[in-house]
Amino acid sequence: IDILNIKPLDITDSTAVASGSAAQKAYAAFSAAIGVLADSSSGSPDINAALETLETSFADGMIMADDGGANAGIFSLQEIINGANSALTQAGTADTSGTIAALQNDVDNAVGNVVDPVADSHAGDAPLDKVKAFVADVRTWGTVIEAEMKTKGDAFDQQVSLASTAADMSQQFLIGPAFDGAFDAVMQKFDGNIETDLALYTVAGVPQFSSGSITNTAGVVTILNGVINGTTVNLVVELPVDGSMASSFTLGITSASLTSAASDVVITSGSITFTTASPYTVDWTAIDNGTALEPDVSSGSIELDVSLTQKQDDVGQALVSPVTFAGNIALSLTNPTHDTDGNINWITPSALTLAGNVSTDAGESLDASLTVDITNANSFVPVGELPVGHVKNNIVTWNYSGNTYTAVTPEATVTITWNSGDGSAIVSQAYSDGYSYTNTFF
Repeated sequence: IDILNIKPLDITDSTAVASGSAAQKAYAAFSAAIGVLADSSSGSPDINAALETLETSFADGMIMADDGGANAGIFSLQEIINGANSALTQAGTADTSGTIAALQNDVDNAVGNVVDPVADSHAGDAPLDKVKAFVADVRTWGTVIEAEMKTKGDAFDQQVSLASTAADMSQQFLIGPAFDGAFDAVMQKFDGNIETDLALYTVAGVPQFSSGSITNTAGVVTILNGVINGTTVNLVVELPVDGSMASSFTLGITSASLTSAASDVVITSGSITFTTASPYTVDWTAIDNGTALEPDVSSGSIELDVSLTQKQDDVGQALVSPVTFAGNIALSLTNPTHDTDGNINWITPSALTLAGNVSTDAGESLDASLTVDITNANSFVPVGELPVGHVKNNIVTWNYSGNTYTAVTPEATVTITWNSGDGSAIVSQAYSDGYSYTNTFF
Protein backbone atom coordinates (compact mmCIF):
# COMPACT_ATOMS: atom_id res chain seq x y z
CA ILE A 1 0.00 0.00 0.00
CA ASP A 2 1.44 3.38 -1.00
CA ILE A 3 0.74 5.14 2.31
CA LEU A 4 2.28 8.37 1.05
CA ASN A 5 -0.31 8.92 -1.67
CA ILE A 6 -3.34 6.98 -0.38
CA LYS A 7 -5.61 8.44 2.26
CA PRO A 8 -7.33 5.85 4.50
CA LEU A 9 -11.08 6.20 4.50
CA ASP A 10 -13.33 6.27 7.55
CA ILE A 11 -14.07 2.58 7.95
CA THR A 12 -17.01 3.35 10.26
CA ASP A 13 -18.74 5.29 7.46
CA SER A 14 -20.68 2.89 5.23
CA THR A 15 -20.93 5.47 2.44
CA ALA A 16 -17.17 6.03 2.46
CA VAL A 17 -16.52 2.27 2.51
CA ALA A 18 -18.89 1.66 -0.39
CA SER A 19 -17.25 4.32 -2.56
CA GLY A 20 -13.63 3.81 -1.45
CA SER A 21 -10.91 2.07 -3.46
CA ALA A 22 -9.57 -1.37 -2.57
CA ALA A 23 -6.26 0.16 -1.39
CA GLN A 24 -8.08 2.72 0.78
CA LYS A 25 -10.11 -0.06 2.43
CA ALA A 26 -7.01 -2.16 3.10
CA TYR A 27 -5.10 0.81 4.53
CA ALA A 28 -8.06 1.71 6.76
CA ALA A 29 -8.36 -1.91 7.92
CA PHE A 30 -4.72 -2.09 9.02
CA SER A 31 -4.99 1.32 10.71
CA ALA A 32 -8.07 0.05 12.56
CA ALA A 33 -6.17 -3.12 13.48
CA ILE A 34 -3.80 -1.06 15.61
CA GLY A 35 -6.86 0.29 17.41
CA VAL A 36 -8.10 -3.26 17.97
CA LEU A 37 -4.71 -4.29 19.35
CA ALA A 38 -4.56 -1.18 21.53
CA ASP A 39 -7.91 -2.14 23.03
CA SER A 40 -6.94 -5.76 23.71
CA SER A 41 -3.36 -5.12 24.85
CA SER A 42 -4.21 -3.46 28.16
CA GLY A 43 -7.93 -3.78 28.63
CA SER A 44 -8.58 -0.22 27.50
CA PRO A 45 -7.62 1.71 24.37
CA ASP A 46 -3.99 2.86 24.58
CA ILE A 47 -2.62 3.84 21.18
CA ASN A 48 0.79 4.89 22.53
CA ALA A 49 1.31 1.53 24.26
CA ALA A 50 0.19 -0.33 21.13
CA LEU A 51 2.65 1.61 18.94
CA GLU A 52 5.47 0.96 21.39
CA THR A 53 4.64 -2.76 21.33
CA LEU A 54 4.52 -2.69 17.53
CA GLU A 55 7.94 -1.00 17.47
CA THR A 56 9.36 -3.68 19.77
CA SER A 57 7.82 -6.40 17.61
CA PHE A 58 9.64 -5.10 14.54
CA ALA A 59 12.85 -3.92 16.22
CA ASP A 60 15.20 -6.24 14.31
CA GLY A 61 13.52 -5.75 10.93
CA MET A 62 11.53 -9.00 11.18
CA ILE A 63 8.19 -9.81 12.78
CA MET A 64 6.81 -12.92 14.47
CA ALA A 65 4.54 -14.79 12.11
CA ASP A 66 2.12 -16.21 14.71
CA ASP A 67 2.64 -16.73 18.41
CA GLY A 68 -0.99 -17.55 19.13
CA GLY A 69 -1.20 -14.42 21.26
CA ALA A 70 0.96 -16.05 23.93
CA ASN A 71 3.40 -13.13 24.24
CA ALA A 72 1.66 -9.92 25.33
CA GLY A 73 4.90 -7.99 24.81
CA ILE A 74 4.82 -8.30 21.01
CA PHE A 75 2.36 -8.28 18.16
CA SER A 76 2.62 -11.03 15.60
CA LEU A 77 1.74 -10.48 11.96
CA GLN A 78 -1.19 -12.88 12.40
CA GLU A 79 -2.63 -10.70 15.18
CA ILE A 80 -2.43 -7.66 12.90
CA ILE A 81 -4.10 -9.56 10.05
CA ASN A 82 -6.83 -10.76 12.44
CA GLY A 83 -7.41 -7.16 13.57
CA ALA A 84 -7.68 -5.97 9.96
CA ASN A 85 -10.11 -8.78 9.06
CA SER A 86 -12.18 -7.95 12.16
CA ALA A 87 -12.41 -4.30 11.11
CA LEU A 88 -13.47 -5.25 7.58
CA THR A 89 -16.10 -7.69 8.90
CA GLN A 90 -17.60 -5.06 11.17
CA ALA A 91 -17.66 -2.64 8.23
CA GLY A 92 -19.52 -5.23 6.14
CA THR A 93 -16.84 -5.43 3.45
CA ALA A 94 -13.81 -7.47 2.44
CA ASP A 95 -10.28 -6.89 1.17
CA THR A 96 -10.20 -6.98 -2.63
CA SER A 97 -6.69 -5.55 -2.98
CA GLY A 98 -4.99 -8.90 -2.32
CA THR A 99 -2.91 -7.34 0.48
CA ILE A 100 -4.31 -9.43 3.34
CA ALA A 101 -4.20 -12.63 1.27
CA ALA A 102 -0.53 -12.00 0.43
CA LEU A 103 0.38 -11.36 4.07
CA GLN A 104 -1.54 -14.45 5.19
CA ASN A 105 0.48 -16.45 2.66
CA ASP A 106 3.67 -15.05 4.23
CA VAL A 107 2.49 -16.20 7.66
CA ASP A 108 1.48 -19.65 6.42
CA ASN A 109 4.86 -20.13 4.72
CA ALA A 110 7.07 -18.48 7.32
CA VAL A 111 10.44 -20.10 8.03
CA GLY A 112 11.28 -20.26 11.73
CA ASN A 113 7.94 -18.62 12.54
CA VAL A 114 9.24 -15.21 11.48
CA VAL A 115 8.47 -13.08 8.46
CA ASP A 116 11.36 -11.15 6.93
CA PRO A 117 9.90 -8.40 4.72
CA VAL A 118 11.42 -7.54 1.39
CA ALA A 119 14.21 -5.09 2.06
CA ASP A 120 13.91 -1.48 0.98
CA SER A 121 15.57 -0.81 -2.36
CA HIS A 122 18.14 1.34 -0.55
CA ALA A 123 18.91 -1.16 2.23
CA GLY A 124 22.28 -2.16 0.79
CA ASP A 125 23.41 1.34 -0.05
CA ALA A 126 26.32 3.09 1.56
CA PRO A 127 25.40 5.26 4.57
CA LEU A 128 25.59 8.50 2.58
CA ASP A 129 23.32 7.10 -0.12
CA LYS A 130 20.85 5.97 2.54
CA VAL A 131 20.81 9.50 3.96
CA LYS A 132 20.21 10.91 0.48
CA ALA A 133 17.34 8.48 -0.08
CA PHE A 134 15.90 9.36 3.35
CA VAL A 135 16.14 13.09 2.61
CA ALA A 136 14.38 12.51 -0.72
CA ASP A 137 11.59 10.66 1.10
CA VAL A 138 11.27 13.42 3.68
CA ARG A 139 11.17 16.00 0.89
CA THR A 140 8.40 14.02 -0.81
CA TRP A 141 6.45 13.75 2.44
CA GLY A 142 6.87 17.49 2.98
CA THR A 143 5.68 18.27 -0.53
CA VAL A 144 2.61 16.07 -0.11
CA ILE A 145 1.80 17.46 3.34
CA GLU A 146 2.33 21.04 2.19
CA ALA A 147 0.16 20.51 -0.88
CA GLU A 148 -2.65 19.01 1.20
CA MET A 149 -2.43 21.77 3.81
CA LYS A 150 -2.34 24.45 1.11
CA THR A 151 -5.41 23.00 -0.58
CA LYS A 152 -7.29 23.02 2.70
CA GLY A 153 -5.93 26.45 3.56
CA ASP A 154 -6.94 27.89 0.20
CA ALA A 155 -10.43 26.46 0.56
CA PHE A 156 -10.72 27.90 4.08
CA ASP A 157 -9.36 31.23 2.86
CA GLN A 158 -12.05 31.30 0.16
CA GLN A 159 -14.75 30.51 2.72
CA VAL A 160 -13.52 33.24 5.06
CA SER A 161 -13.28 35.71 2.18
CA LEU A 162 -16.81 34.94 1.00
CA ALA A 163 -18.16 35.15 4.53
CA SER A 164 -16.24 38.36 5.24
CA THR A 165 -17.68 40.10 2.18
CA ALA A 166 -21.15 38.84 3.01
CA ALA A 167 -20.77 39.77 6.69
CA ASP A 168 -19.93 43.35 5.69
CA MET A 169 -23.18 43.47 3.74
CA SER A 170 -25.12 41.80 6.54
CA GLN A 171 -23.85 44.39 9.01
CA GLN A 172 -24.75 47.20 6.61
CA PHE A 173 -28.18 46.03 5.53
CA LEU A 174 -29.42 43.59 8.19
CA ILE A 175 -27.68 43.24 11.53
CA GLY A 176 -26.41 46.83 11.82
CA PRO A 177 -29.76 48.52 11.18
CA ALA A 178 -31.52 45.96 13.40
CA PHE A 179 -29.07 46.64 16.25
CA ASP A 180 -29.45 50.40 15.75
CA GLY A 181 -33.22 50.07 15.71
CA ALA A 182 -33.19 47.98 18.88
CA PHE A 183 -31.09 50.51 20.78
CA ASP A 184 -33.19 53.39 19.47
CA ALA A 185 -36.16 51.60 21.04
CA VAL A 186 -34.23 50.97 24.27
CA MET A 187 -33.31 54.65 24.53
CA GLN A 188 -36.93 55.64 23.84
CA LYS A 189 -37.96 53.33 26.67
CA PHE A 190 -35.20 54.97 28.75
CA ASP A 191 -36.73 58.35 27.84
CA GLY A 192 -40.13 57.27 29.18
CA ASN A 193 -42.02 55.70 26.26
CA ILE A 194 -44.64 53.52 27.95
CA GLU A 195 -45.76 51.56 24.85
CA THR A 196 -44.98 47.80 24.79
CA ASP A 197 -45.71 47.24 21.09
CA LEU A 198 -42.41 47.66 19.21
CA ALA A 199 -44.28 48.64 16.04
CA LEU A 200 -45.18 51.92 17.79
CA TYR A 201 -41.54 52.92 18.24
CA THR A 202 -40.52 55.22 15.39
CA VAL A 203 -37.45 57.16 14.28
CA ALA A 204 -38.26 60.47 12.58
CA GLY A 205 -41.85 59.25 12.43
CA VAL A 206 -40.93 56.03 10.62
CA PRO A 207 -41.72 52.66 12.28
CA GLN A 208 -38.66 50.43 12.63
CA PHE A 209 -40.18 47.12 13.78
CA SER A 210 -43.07 45.27 12.21
CA SER A 211 -43.77 43.22 15.35
CA GLY A 212 -42.44 42.32 18.78
CA SER A 213 -42.67 43.68 22.29
CA ILE A 214 -40.55 45.86 24.57
CA THR A 215 -40.88 46.11 28.35
CA ASN A 216 -39.03 47.93 31.13
CA THR A 217 -39.05 46.24 34.53
CA ALA A 218 -36.94 47.74 37.32
CA GLY A 219 -34.52 49.23 34.82
CA VAL A 220 -34.17 46.07 32.72
CA VAL A 221 -35.41 46.58 29.15
CA THR A 222 -36.38 43.43 27.26
CA ILE A 223 -37.08 43.20 23.53
CA LEU A 224 -38.86 39.96 22.66
CA ASN A 225 -39.11 38.64 19.08
CA GLY A 226 -38.77 42.04 17.48
CA VAL A 227 -38.80 41.78 13.66
CA ILE A 228 -37.06 44.49 11.64
CA ASN A 229 -36.35 44.10 7.91
CA GLY A 230 -36.30 40.29 8.11
CA THR A 231 -34.08 40.18 11.21
CA THR A 232 -35.42 38.83 14.49
CA VAL A 233 -34.09 40.60 17.59
CA ASN A 234 -34.12 39.41 21.18
CA LEU A 235 -32.34 41.69 23.62
CA VAL A 236 -32.03 42.19 27.37
CA VAL A 237 -30.36 45.43 28.53
CA GLU A 238 -29.80 46.55 32.13
CA LEU A 239 -30.10 50.35 32.50
CA PRO A 240 -28.53 52.53 35.25
CA VAL A 241 -30.12 52.36 38.70
CA ASP A 242 -32.65 55.07 39.57
CA GLY A 243 -31.17 57.75 41.82
CA SER A 244 -27.57 56.81 41.14
CA MET A 245 -25.15 59.70 40.72
CA ALA A 246 -21.87 59.15 38.91
CA SER A 247 -19.65 60.29 36.10
CA SER A 248 -19.71 56.90 34.39
CA PHE A 249 -22.71 54.74 33.55
CA THR A 250 -22.97 51.31 31.97
CA LEU A 251 -25.73 49.72 29.94
CA GLY A 252 -25.25 46.01 30.52
CA ILE A 253 -26.23 43.70 27.67
CA THR A 254 -27.32 40.55 29.50
CA SER A 255 -28.02 38.72 26.25
CA ALA A 256 -28.82 39.44 22.63
CA SER A 257 -29.49 37.55 19.43
CA LEU A 258 -30.08 38.87 15.93
CA THR A 259 -31.13 36.21 13.45
CA SER A 260 -31.69 36.46 9.71
CA ALA A 261 -31.52 34.11 6.73
CA ALA A 262 -28.01 35.40 5.95
CA SER A 263 -26.38 35.59 9.36
CA ASP A 264 -26.78 35.02 13.08
CA VAL A 265 -25.30 37.16 15.84
CA VAL A 266 -25.35 36.05 19.46
CA ILE A 267 -24.04 38.30 22.24
CA THR A 268 -23.51 36.34 25.44
CA SER A 269 -22.51 39.42 27.43
CA GLY A 270 -21.55 42.98 26.77
CA SER A 271 -21.58 46.54 27.98
CA ILE A 272 -21.95 50.06 26.66
CA THR A 273 -20.28 52.55 28.99
CA PHE A 274 -20.41 56.33 28.74
CA THR A 275 -18.57 58.93 30.81
CA THR A 276 -20.09 62.33 31.55
CA ALA A 277 -18.25 65.63 31.76
CA SER A 278 -19.67 66.15 35.25
CA PRO A 279 -21.54 63.95 37.77
CA TYR A 280 -25.04 63.08 36.57
CA THR A 281 -27.99 61.82 38.59
CA VAL A 282 -30.38 59.27 37.09
CA ASP A 283 -33.95 60.40 37.81
CA TRP A 284 -36.40 57.89 36.39
CA THR A 285 -39.42 60.05 37.23
CA ALA A 286 -37.99 62.99 35.31
CA ILE A 287 -36.96 60.68 32.49
CA ASP A 288 -40.46 59.19 32.34
CA ASN A 289 -41.94 62.71 32.32
CA GLY A 290 -39.53 63.86 29.62
CA THR A 291 -38.13 66.62 31.85
CA ALA A 292 -34.71 65.10 32.60
CA LEU A 293 -31.60 66.92 31.46
CA GLU A 294 -29.51 65.22 28.81
CA PRO A 295 -26.19 63.96 30.27
CA ASP A 296 -23.12 65.70 28.81
CA VAL A 297 -21.28 62.65 27.47
CA SER A 298 -17.50 63.08 27.09
CA SER A 299 -16.44 59.57 26.04
CA GLY A 300 -17.61 55.97 25.89
CA SER A 301 -16.77 52.36 25.17
CA ILE A 302 -18.41 49.20 23.89
CA GLU A 303 -17.34 45.66 24.72
CA LEU A 304 -19.05 42.52 23.44
CA ASP A 305 -18.51 38.78 23.74
CA VAL A 306 -20.01 37.82 20.43
CA SER A 307 -20.52 34.98 17.98
CA LEU A 308 -21.21 35.87 14.34
CA THR A 309 -22.16 33.10 11.90
CA GLN A 310 -22.37 33.92 8.20
CA LYS A 311 -24.67 31.47 6.38
CA GLN A 312 -24.95 33.04 2.91
CA ASP A 313 -22.56 34.71 0.50
CA ASP A 314 -23.02 38.26 -0.76
CA VAL A 315 -25.50 37.18 -3.46
CA GLY A 316 -27.66 35.17 -1.09
CA GLN A 317 -26.40 31.67 -1.89
CA ALA A 318 -25.88 29.31 1.03
CA LEU A 319 -22.22 28.85 1.98
CA VAL A 320 -21.05 25.23 1.72
CA SER A 321 -19.51 25.61 5.18
CA PRO A 322 -20.92 28.53 7.20
CA VAL A 323 -18.18 30.61 8.82
CA THR A 324 -18.29 31.67 12.47
CA PHE A 325 -16.31 34.29 14.37
CA ALA A 326 -16.44 33.83 18.13
CA GLY A 327 -14.59 36.20 20.40
CA ASN A 328 -14.40 39.66 21.89
CA ILE A 329 -14.90 43.07 20.29
CA ALA A 330 -13.94 46.23 22.17
CA LEU A 331 -14.35 49.81 20.91
CA SER A 332 -13.35 53.09 22.57
CA LEU A 333 -15.18 56.32 21.69
CA THR A 334 -14.13 59.92 22.28
CA ASN A 335 -14.66 63.55 21.32
CA PRO A 336 -18.47 63.71 20.90
CA THR A 337 -20.10 66.63 19.10
CA HIS A 338 -23.66 67.81 19.67
CA ASP A 339 -26.43 69.33 17.61
CA THR A 340 -28.26 72.53 18.57
CA ASP A 341 -30.60 70.52 20.84
CA GLY A 342 -27.70 69.06 22.77
CA ASN A 343 -28.01 65.57 21.29
CA ILE A 344 -24.85 63.73 20.25
CA ASN A 345 -24.61 63.59 16.46
CA TRP A 346 -21.04 62.33 16.17
CA ILE A 347 -18.57 60.50 18.38
CA THR A 348 -15.12 59.44 17.15
CA PRO A 349 -13.83 55.86 17.49
CA SER A 350 -10.32 55.96 18.98
CA ALA A 351 -9.43 52.28 19.48
CA LEU A 352 -10.66 48.92 18.26
CA THR A 353 -9.63 45.50 19.52
CA LEU A 354 -10.91 42.27 18.01
CA ALA A 355 -9.74 38.83 19.13
CA GLY A 356 -11.23 35.39 18.68
CA ASN A 357 -11.49 32.30 16.51
CA VAL A 358 -12.69 31.95 12.93
CA SER A 359 -14.00 28.51 11.99
CA THR A 360 -16.19 26.55 9.60
CA ASP A 361 -18.41 23.59 10.36
CA ALA A 362 -15.96 21.51 8.26
CA GLY A 363 -13.48 21.65 11.15
CA GLU A 364 -11.21 24.40 9.79
CA SER A 365 -10.25 27.14 12.23
CA LEU A 366 -7.73 29.82 13.03
CA ASP A 367 -7.19 32.31 15.83
CA ALA A 368 -7.19 35.95 14.80
CA SER A 369 -6.62 39.31 16.45
CA LEU A 370 -6.72 42.92 15.30
CA THR A 371 -5.85 46.11 17.18
CA VAL A 372 -6.37 49.60 15.79
CA ASP A 373 -5.43 52.83 17.59
CA ILE A 374 -6.23 56.32 16.32
CA THR A 375 -3.81 58.36 18.41
CA ASN A 376 -5.16 61.79 17.43
CA ALA A 377 -8.87 60.96 17.67
CA ASN A 378 -9.42 63.81 20.16
CA SER A 379 -8.47 66.33 17.48
CA PHE A 380 -11.00 65.12 14.90
CA VAL A 381 -13.60 67.72 13.90
CA PRO A 382 -16.55 66.59 11.74
CA VAL A 383 -17.29 69.06 8.95
CA GLY A 384 -20.52 67.60 7.64
CA GLU A 385 -22.67 64.51 7.32
CA LEU A 386 -23.67 62.81 4.09
CA PRO A 387 -26.64 60.41 4.59
CA VAL A 388 -26.23 58.50 1.33
CA GLY A 389 -28.01 55.45 2.76
CA HIS A 390 -27.43 51.97 1.39
CA VAL A 391 -26.10 52.26 -2.15
CA LYS A 392 -24.12 50.12 -4.55
CA ASN A 393 -20.48 51.07 -4.99
CA ASN A 394 -20.70 50.89 -8.77
CA ILE A 395 -23.27 53.70 -9.03
CA VAL A 396 -21.76 56.11 -6.50
CA THR A 397 -18.38 57.82 -6.78
CA TRP A 398 -16.64 60.11 -4.32
CA ASN A 399 -13.29 61.73 -3.76
CA TYR A 400 -11.56 63.96 -1.26
CA SER A 401 -9.15 66.60 -2.57
CA GLY A 402 -7.61 69.29 -0.38
CA ASN A 403 -10.44 70.44 1.90
CA THR A 404 -13.24 69.43 -0.47
CA TYR A 405 -15.26 66.22 -0.46
CA THR A 406 -17.45 65.41 -3.46
CA ALA A 407 -19.97 62.58 -3.90
CA VAL A 408 -21.86 61.88 -7.12
CA THR A 409 -24.99 59.70 -7.34
CA PRO A 410 -27.55 59.31 -10.12
CA GLU A 411 -29.83 61.68 -8.16
CA ALA A 412 -27.46 64.39 -6.98
CA THR A 413 -23.96 65.79 -6.58
CA VAL A 414 -22.92 66.79 -3.06
CA THR A 415 -19.89 68.94 -2.25
CA ILE A 416 -18.62 69.66 1.27
CA THR A 417 -15.80 72.19 1.64
CA TRP A 418 -14.15 72.80 4.99
CA ASN A 419 -12.61 76.20 5.80
CA SER A 420 -9.69 75.59 8.12
CA GLY A 421 -9.53 79.28 9.03
CA ASP A 422 -12.85 79.59 10.87
CA GLY A 423 -13.87 75.91 11.02
CA SER A 424 -16.91 76.41 8.83
CA ALA A 425 -18.20 73.96 6.25
CA ILE A 426 -19.98 74.85 3.01
CA VAL A 427 -22.37 72.14 1.83
CA SER A 428 -23.76 72.32 -1.71
CA GLN A 429 -26.19 69.86 -3.22
CA ALA A 430 -27.33 69.87 -6.86
CA TYR A 431 -30.13 67.47 -7.87
CA SER A 432 -30.62 65.94 -11.31
CA ASP A 433 -33.95 67.77 -11.67
CA GLY A 434 -32.16 71.15 -11.55
CA TYR A 435 -32.88 72.03 -7.91
CA SER A 436 -29.86 72.97 -5.80
CA TYR A 437 -28.98 74.62 -2.48
CA THR A 438 -25.93 75.71 -0.50
CA ASN A 439 -25.61 76.00 3.29
CA THR A 440 -22.75 77.17 5.47
CA PHE A 441 -22.30 75.54 8.87
CA PHE A 442 -20.17 76.79 11.76
